Amino acid sequence: MAWSEPVSTLSPPSKRGVADLDFLDLVYETLTTAGDDGVIEPGLAESWSAEDGQVWRFTLRPGLRFADGSPITTADVVRSWSSLGKQPASTPFVPLLEEIDGMKELISGTALSVRGLEAVDARTFVVRLLRPLAAFPAVVSRADYGITGLAASSGQTLASGRWKVESGNPGDSTLVLSRSGSGGPDGVDTLILRVVPLGKLGDRF
Repeated sequence: MAWSEPVSTLSPPSKRGVADLDFLDLVYETLTTAGDDGVIEPGLAESWSAEDGQVWRFTLRPGLRFADGSPITTADVVRSWSSLGKQPASTPFVPLLEEIDGMKELISGTALSVRGLEAVDARTFVVRLLRPLAAFPAVVSRADYGITGLAASSGQTLASGRWKVESGNPGDSTLVLSRSGSGGPDGVDTLILRVVPLGKLGDRF
């Protein structure tokens, strides 16, 4: 795959540009996804419902795993979304983040956690908003809201999506991704992302 610019981050809270969003969409899964027709479909969440559009309840699909095989639970959702409020350079660009009850306090440093995010159990997750928002499932389909894991031994960020990083770092001209536990397209095990100047995007390499 040819991209016009290198990625500047390998994890959602620090995203900057279009390349970052495209990369994060490959590596980190969201609770919901947007189909080609714009219809919101299940992602990590198998279902969701709302009380007056202000309190949303999501249920994760059973058997979800990060790239290292560890389980994905709602505690990972709480941690991942809370981390969005701890990155001052990126927070203003995450759509409707401050509509989550208690997120403003976390961003300002007056709270250590977000009262509107609750892991009810391993698969049930509740979000409380400051106002009704019928489009919330569409909002959280964006790559900004991707769910990350943390390796117990190293603290390294773990992929929850179709692909995981095999080699490469932010700013590199080439990143190599391999099929993650959740799988990529049939018959494709490796994905190479190369930066090609805009004027050469039509060239073969």
